Amino acid sequence: MKKEEEQEQEQEGCEIEAIAICYKIQTHNPKSPFLNIFSTAKPTIRHRHRHLLSDVNCQAKSGEILAIVGPSGAGKSTLLQILAGKTTPHGGSLLLNHHPINPSHFNTMSGYVPQNDTLFPLLTVEETLSFTAKLRLTLPSSDLTAKVTSLIDELGLTHVAHSRIGDDKLRGISGGERRRVSIGVEVIHDPKVLILDEPTSGLDSTSAFQIIDMLKTTMAEARRRTIVLREIALVPNFIVGNSVISGVMGSFFLFSGYFISNHEIPKYWIFMHYISVFKYPFEGFLINEFSRSGKCLEMMFGECVVRGEDVLKEEGYGEESRWRNVMVMMGFVLIYRFVSYVVLRFRCSQKKSGFV
Repeated sequence: MKKEEEQEQEQEGCEIEAIAICYKIQTHNPKSPFLNIFSTAKPTIRHRHRHLLSDVNCQAKSGEILAIVGPSGAGKSTLLQILAGKTTPHGGSLLLNHHPINPSHFNTMSGYVPQNDTLFPLLTVEETLSFTAKLRLTLPSSDLTAKVTSLIDELGLTHVAHSRIGDDKLRGISGGERRRVSIGVEVIHDPKVLILDEPTSGLDSTSAFQIIDMLKTTMAEARRRTIVLREIALVPNFIVGNSVISGVMGSFFLFSGYFISNHEIPKYWIFMHYISVFKYPFEGFLINEFSRSGKCLEMMFGECVVRGEDVLKEEGYGEESRWRNVMVMMGFVLIYRFVSYVVLRFRCSQKKSGFV
């Protein structure tokens, strides 16, 4: 039965599910050395357990990329190690296609790319992948050569196929290319699950996006493959952050009077016009730009019909508005700093409560 289930899992896509994962480490909290001066008793060391992961649930579906992101110390690396089967959790369960994971079988059908590249610097790219293919695959020599050639082309490494890997002492291929070779070593046997630990760590932005684009390409070609990656805050937060910022800015622009006049905003929504963080600097810009400047905004038959001062007067933007807007913007800054302080205090208190 187990062999039949494993064969079905190899034919189908793989869905990894973590349920109520818990992991804790033991920490030492020695008594203050200053207090030991006045005490003849033997210094005591208090043992505590810190929860790195507490009731964590996640799901990596077939044909999707699951990114584990978060601040430093949040337990990203530990969770990735657990999903890769390299660390045993203290609580919870791991399921593969709704069945408990068999570690030995999971290792044969998955690939794990560590954070640091572990490659032979004296071998070329082609030799590295060929050596790995011979170890992991049982195919005729001609088929192995064809597979390695196809993979090199897929990884975009054709131009450096005969170049040495290199390292800190021996000049070789670039860091991004070396990272792609590491990924190629783990996908040579067509794993159903690919787990990567910071695949863009130490790379420049161009190389980082090339790695992400390559992973998306391999996902599109192998639709049944599941990719799980742990990433530093840079790339994912840049992608997600643009979406969030665009959404927030779009909402403010839409509802705070930039596309419609504040006179046309419904009364129940007019407060958005006054709490918009874009309203006051924009009004200040208009006052600075057109106040007493004599600039013409609209010409007709060679004569100026509308001047900047006319628009400011019509909208009620005078010198008093300039300083009012400055005070409002300073208020926004102070409120933002206060809210940030409250959030940080709350997060610090949560971190302290993690000691049990």
